[in-house]
Amino acid sequence: MIVAPLILCAGLPLALIAAFWIDMEKGDVHRRQLDEEMRSGRYDFGDQPTLLAVAQAISANDQDAIRAAAKAVPDLQAPGRDGTTLLCWAVRETWQRPQLVDSVKTLLSLGADPNFNNGHRDSFAMGNAVHGSARLLQSMLDAGGDPNARHEFGRPIILMNWYLGYYPNDQRARLDLLLDRGADINSAMPESESEFAGYTLLLYRTEEGRRYSSSAYADALHLLERGADPNRAGADGMTLGKMLMDHRAHFQRTRKNPPVEFATLWHDSLGRVVAREFKPVRFFVLIGLAAFIVCSVAVFYSHRAAHGRTAEERAAYEIGESAGEQAPREAKLPTDAELNMMAQKYFKQQGSGEQLRSPSREGELQAWHLAFEKGYTDGFKKTHPQQ
Repeated sequence: MIVAPLILCAGLPLALIAAFWIDMEKGDVHRRQLDEEMRSGRYDFGDQPTLLAVAQAISANDQDAIRAAAKAVPDLQAPGRDGTTLLCWAVRETWQRPQLVDSVKTLLSLGADPNFNNGHRDSFAMGNAVHGSARLLQSMLDAGGDPNARHEFGRPIILMNWYLGYYPNDQRARLDLLLDRGADINSAMPESESEFAGYTLLLYRTEEGRRYSSSAYADALHLLERGADPNRAGADGMTLGKMLMDHRAHFQRTRKNPPVEFATLWHDSLGRVVAREFKPVRFFVLIGLAAFIVCSVAVFYSHRAAHGRTAEERAAYEIGESAGEQAPREAKLPTDAELNMMAQKYFKQQGSGEQLRSPSREGELQAWHLAFEKGYTDGFKKTHPQQ
């Protein structure tokens, strides 16, 4: 009578562990299958044999096969799933497979239009080229790509140069390529943006220097040296001089040494701009205002929900958390760029992000991606404490 309960007690945990392991294996198999479908083109072009043949040749990086398959396609701008075009798909594939730039060049030589879009986000090839290698962007520009093109939500593509984490060492080269080919150095964010409304490229990079990376200050100095207008104001009236004063006050208030890049920007290029725009009284008023704004923002963000402000963000967090918990035990935490791609795949697979793809809801889509990435990281750390 005692033996049976003991066997049950010992066997139940083993059964639960086995079920959990099998479930994880299923999830991993499904993920690999989805990755393969995306990489081969079957996901986007599987129901159109002629387009799929071209996509598979692109995936194999076989230039002769691309030319042969393209003969059966009367219009290389023809859409696949969700409006995806062959060129935009190929451009995105180069993000992780740089050798496919050769296939992009072949497509362009066959008549694929670098400036074409059909209104769907997966057709904006130029908007996606700015996230790839400098070689990719140069190929698109050489084929007639517009350096002043806009991405699917209306931002000039030059402002998206730093948006994703692919090829970080090519960021300055991509910037110079666009400027050399005629991109407007004073390009600005749309005034409908929830933040950075009307900010020029110079203002945008300067603000990014304080928020995210001091290297953005170096970009700002580079833009000034190339002729950016420091007197252009954003929709909120912000100018470069005011912004630098705010940043300087921030470093003084927090007792942090300003980054070398900021000090160079301040002393070498903008001293006279600041001196001309500010009087002592205005200086102290602005410092006080900056302190008030920073404190208000800190209080606001400290009270934000941990997993998102909206039901959609919380749902994205839960999806990411579940995916992170189910990652194989030997897996490593993905990089930011890999998490971004993973979020796109999950949302595309489930159709969850389709309703957020309109230009008016770009901020919500980005918040969705961030919530997914945070959820994945938290879920991964729960089941992978050793990492």
